[in-house]
Amino acid sequence: MFIRENDGLLDKIVHGFWVVPASVTAFAGGLILRRSRDTVTGPFIAHAETGPFWILMTGFFQLMVFSRLFGSGHLWDFAEGSAGSDVVKSLVQEGTELASYTLILLGSYLSLRSRFGAGAPEENE
Repeated sequence: MFIRENDGLLDKIVHGFWVVPASVTAFAGGLILRRSRDTVTGPFIAHAETGPFWILMTGFFQLMVFSRLFGSGHLWDFAEGSAGSDVVKSLVQEGTELASYTLILLGSYLSLRSRFGAGAPEENE
């Protein structure tokens, strides 16, 4: 998502260049997942049973669904007709993305804090 959000910067190299780092990242992630597949499921399930995981997932799904939906020209053409305002569309889309990224950051922080900070289980227990 970070790579796609910065496509404007990557377009200075070549238009559509964001596909290259995104593909390399996806491929490397797939290789790491394949190599570690026996050690992924248990920790993922344990993490999925925590509150911070669901905060993070709420932000992620909000970003994936509403940000893309509000970024679609089809929705705005229907809602505003031909007299639509790009300013309103941008405000709604960027506001939704900001709220989504805030939830993702909060979920990540709370997850990290519960694992390593206050409220973390003691090693001796």
